[in-house]
Amino acid sequence: MDKNLIDLALAQANLATKLDEDERNKIADDVVEQYNADERSRESWLKQNEDWMKLALQITEEKSFPWEKASNVKYPLLTVAALQFASRAYPALVNSQSIVKAKPFGPDPQGELAKKADTISKHMSYQLLYEVNGWEEDMDKLCYILPIVGTCFKKIYYDPIKKNNCSELVLPKDLVVNYWATNLEEARKTHKLLYTPNKIRELINDEYYLDVEDVKEPGQAVRYQAKDLATNNSPSNTSTDKKTPRLILEQHTFLDLDEDGYDEPYIVTVDFESRKLLRIGARFRAKDITYKGDKLVAIKPCEYFIKYTFLPNPDGGFYGAGFGLLLGGINEALNTLINQLIDAGTLANLQAGFMSKGLRINKGPMGIKPGEWVPVNNFGDDLRKGIFPLPNKEPSNVLFQLLGILASTGKEIASVSEVFTGKFPGQNTPASTTSAVIEEGMKVFTSIHKRIHRDVGREFQLFYKNNQIYLPGRVEFTLPLAGTNQTENYIVRQNDYQELPLQGEAQQGQPFVSVILASDPSMINDSQKVLKVQQLLEIQGSLGTLNPMEITKNALDNIDVENKVALMTPPPPSIPPEIQ
Repeated sequence: MDKNLIDLALAQANLATKLDEDERNKIADDVVEQYNADERSRESWLKQNEDWMKLALQITEEKSFPWEKASNVKYPLLTVAALQFASRAYPALVNSQSIVKAKPFGPDPQGELAKKADTISKHMSYQLLYEVNGWEEDMDKLCYILPIVGTCFKKIYYDPIKKNNCSELVLPKDLVVNYWATNLEEARKTHKLLYTPNKIRELINDEYYLDVEDVKEPGQAVRYQAKDLATNNSPSNTSTDKKTPRLILEQHTFLDLDEDGYDEPYIVTVDFESRKLLRIGARFRAKDITYKGDKLVAIKPCEYFIKYTFLPNPDGGFYGAGFGLLLGGINEALNTLINQLIDAGTLANLQAGFMSKGLRINKGPMGIKPGEWVPVNNFGDDLRKGIFPLPNKEPSNVLFQLLGILASTGKEIASVSEVFTGKFPGQNTPASTTSAVIEEGMKVFTSIHKRIHRDVGREFQLFYKNNQIYLPGRVEFTLPLAGTNQTENYIVRQNDYQELPLQGEAQQGQPFVSVILASDPSMINDSQKVLKVQQLLEIQGSLGTLNPMEITKNALDNIDVENKVALMTPPPPSIPPEIQ
């Protein structure tokens, strides 16, 4: 790779300024064509994704079969499954002021690494809760969307204007990856951005984008977004105003700009409608380049996206599987059965049929109130012979039984039973039996929680790397003191991050740090936490080998008691035997 090009790339310059018009147009055309090809590869998945969201949101559409405005009830199987998962996952993931846990590995005879790791834990927790705008809110959204569609993304980057780390929730429909890509790191991915002309002008004025006249006008980007699920209509684009956004494609790809036969990682930004190149930026840093002597061997690309997976896709596709895939067919069948039963009841209650022309009464619908007798100019036998009601049946018991079987099967797949929704298990059910049932039923949730914990840890690693690069030399911050109404001041330095490389980046024998989510992936609900405390108390009562103060602190933490320090009374000092 050309050294001048490396220097420009590492300086975060816009490399598009070094290309002529023909080269820019060719690169922009390639980006748009590759984006379209990736979109085509996932067309069927996008259609399924739209259907799953309709089921989860219980959106009803007017029906014309078997008659106009027939019954159209949506059974909330997918909705309940997603709500039950989110109600457990969100408080388990974000359950305190201590979100990040930095664990040092390696020799630490003086305990200095442990102190730095503790400072890093507090500082990154402070960043996520108070500096990164919307991080906790995005985690709340993720916990509801993820179980429906199976995949969500987070985009982690440093904003030079705000001068802090940013975390952005990206829906799977907005990050375009080829459906058969093997992994996120090596795949080509395109982030669909909607920028107003004013936003684009700001980036042009800052010389971040090329000054292109075609992109300064309002666009038609709204037509490229998903349909309105409630109306099944695309957003109208017949009229535009100054705030109508344009579709900007930010593609993380590989290019051979210096024509040395090796594709380097870049971020290429293109306006979709005009096919104009706006920017080419480096997707690597100096330490990501590997040399053998003076020869370039490889360049490791920087990753900005984290993929959250609910369940691996059974067909081997890139996008994960959620309750939409597992329960979508059952939910559709439940909807059909319920509507058939309601329609059958409607036909049985409001009968219809054929009427002879010889009857001397008004034809058509006739409303009769209870207790009312309507006079007709016919004899009883003639009236009975001139009317033939259709042979309607009562709602089928077989369909009703099938409805119950499918509903029960769906709840088993989603691990949603009565005991998990807060219903009383029964008066004669022993507590140990209930605890065992809950623990066994939470196995599925626990495995998914561990997968999410792993993905959150990867997100924290990107935050950690950004702090290594962009954190000022010395930062002061304040956090509430656990268990009290007071606050405590802390100081973190950039050296604290520089001296502890992440796991996988440290040299052999060098101490390193692992950054993970502080919560326990195996502890999902309060009953599990209480059971854990009871087990500690039993061990202490039988063996007496545990620290009573630590057990007390653990118990108060698990039941979320405030002012823990004020509540805890230290045990009386032990009296030496000689004094006794």
